[in-house]
Amino acid sequence: MAIVPLSDTPRDFTPSNVEARCPMCRTLTSAHPATEIASQLEEKYSTVYSQRRADDGNEEELTTVETITVYIGNKHSLVPAAPGSGNCHDWTFFVRPSRTDIIQAVKMNLHPTFRPPSVIRQDPPYEIRRLGWGYFAINAQVILRKGWAWLSNDAYGEEKRALPLDWTLDFEGEGSMGRCRLKIKKFVAELAIEESEAVGPHLTDDEDDWEDEEDEDEDNDMDGENPFDETSSTSRSNTRDSD
Repeated sequence: MAIVPLSDTPRDFTPSNVEARCPMCRTLTSAHPATEIASQLEEKYSTVYSQRRADDGNEEELTTVETITVYIGNKHSLVPAAPGSGNCHDWTFFVRPSRTDIIQAVKMNLHPTFRPPSVIRQDPPYEIRRLGWGYFAINAQVILRKGWAWLSNDAYGEEKRALPLDWTLDFEGEGSMGRCRLKIKKFVAELAIEESEAVGPHLTDDEDDWEDEEDEDEDNDMDGENPFDETSSTSRSNTRDSD
């Protein structure tokens, strides 16, 4: 993950323009194809080349690989704390993918002293705003729509549609964010079936619960007593004050 300015804008990368597939192992790389060397290899390993070319053709009919950027970070500002409270940090945590049309949901797991401790966003912007006195690490899970998968060893769940990302809140200045360039895979055949049925994405039982959590969060955002208040003994024992 690279740390970039908050003003940086997400963008897609077309694999055919910025990457080349190794002629032998078929791995997508950031290198550009060397025509002369490729010709020498094809002449020396003609049988393997023919098989690889046939395999690539079959694979491309079923899947399409793309590269997207995902930004994760937080904005921050200092605000006057209420009498008897040390909550002087106004922060907004966010996840900004370059493609939102393939995102089914983003689940944000906060410190357990927050109510609710998990927040779901199924539509952009994927962010949450809170007041607090101490910083902590937030775990976000970016869930792709059915028919897509993350090409990452960290991905998990059905067809590797969920990807965990971690971010520690930054209370220095206006905040900061990191940039991840990630590969995703589209199952062309499965998407064609979905389009022919002309129906929206279906949620599993667990994903349906996310909607309930999101509705609950709508009622709790920035309302009532802050669960990360300095008066909370649990909060104080598990987090640290910013300088």
